[in-house]
Amino acid sequence: MTLFNRPAAPLPAAPLPANPAADPAAWLAACQEADGAWQPARHGGDPAYRPALTALAALALARDPADRFRAGVRRATDALVALQTADGAFGGEGRVRAYNQAIAAYALATLAPHGPATAAALERAVAFSRAGQSAEGGWDYEAGSEGNTAVTAWQVRALAAAAERGVGQANIPLRKGLRWLRGAARSEGGVAYHRGSAGRSESLAALAAYTLMTSGRAFDGLPALGRHLTDTLSAADGAADCYRDYAKVMAFESAGDTARAEAVRTGMRHRRQAGAQDPWEPIGGTLYTCAFTALAARQ
Repeated sequence: MTLFNRPAAPLPAAPLPANPAADPAAWLAACQEADGAWQPARHGGDPAYRPALTALAALALARDPADRFRAGVRRATDALVALQTADGAFGGEGRVRAYNQAIAAYALATLAPHGPATAAALERAVAFSRAGQSAEGGWDYEAGSEGNTAVTAWQVRALAAAAERGVGQANIPLRKGLRWLRGAARSEGGVAYHRGSAGRSESLAALAAYTLMTSGRAFDGLPALGRHLTDTLSAADGAADCYRDYAKVMAFESAGDTARAEAVRTGMRHRRQAGAQDPWEPIGGTLYTCAFTALAARQ
């Protein structure tokens, strides 16, 4: 799965006071721009994904157990509202738009304070997501596909969070999206990128499991299916992959398997401290790897 296009030439970066491996949340806070967003091009990422990376960084700051970054989170959600276009999207085309939309909408629904500006932005975001849902209930990068597991899981999480905020129009696409994810799960525990396709991805199995256990907790059978998928996951991985490790930690924690969650965190931390090259870093930049490292941190 490729999440980003080739990054643009990096912008000059100001000196940073924090070590991204030692304290990724503090490093992210130090990188926040004056307008409340984050600029991927300063840190090796693609500027087209500014909304998605701003959303991920804000989610990471909000997860800080010491609540050190409350003001930064508020500035970030204000920035997301400002980045939204009139049609409810967050910019870009195809692959760019799909990820910006799902992740930015999720961050707004979970982090933004109540208020008319946020409520209107969330309604627009949900309406745009709903219009982009396939007849089968999924989402993908381009038109003509019934959906892929990665984008669909993030969209479902966004819709579930919006529904909890009282956005009524989120309920129907949420149910359709959950049905799509249920259909993507295999009896032996695997989850492929597209329903019916060959192969298995630990990242996608973990992401789908977590989504079914949390966003699908009100629906009969879905939490149990998520736990079944979690049971098939491995807690030991050799190569660095912040996206995979984040998804596994969230799945194991949601299933109550704290020992395996901690095992994944430990491996993730050791690889970061050793300077292991993460496959996402050359594409999404240090903002991406730091955000997922902070999101996977123990609470």
